[in-house]
Amino acid sequence: MGSDFSAKAAAAWLHQRKVSREPFAALSGGHVPPTMGQAYDVADQYVGLCCTHENARPVGYKIALTTPQMRAFVGYSDSVAGSVLSTTTYASGAALSFRLRAAQEGKRNANIAFRNRVRRCERT
Repeated sequence: MGSDFSAKAAAAWLHQRKVSREPFAALSGGHVPPTMGQAYDVADQYVGLCCTHENARPVGYKIALTTPQMRAFVGYSDSVAGSVLSTTTYASGAALSFRLRAAQEGKRNANIAFRNRVRRCERT
């Protein structure tokens, strides 16, 4: 299985699903990275595709799966790091409007994440 794996192909599959607005789905078959290092390779390739095709650029990093419950839910033993892209951030105080696409499509659950830049607040 490991010899058939391609981080580039897995990232392309994920990016195509995003562009096509297909529902989130776990990687399967030959797209499943055999190691955590190869999973990070997929993430790097995916970020590259987003930068190339969506005029995005990395503006920061995030840590995911920070609670034991979420790690157990996805079967990971540790938290993971990832990039935050310019196309997913907004200036502090920005007014955002959106429609719940999932609700329009009759989905039961919608997971909307706001990735805002954190502004340091000083005490007065």
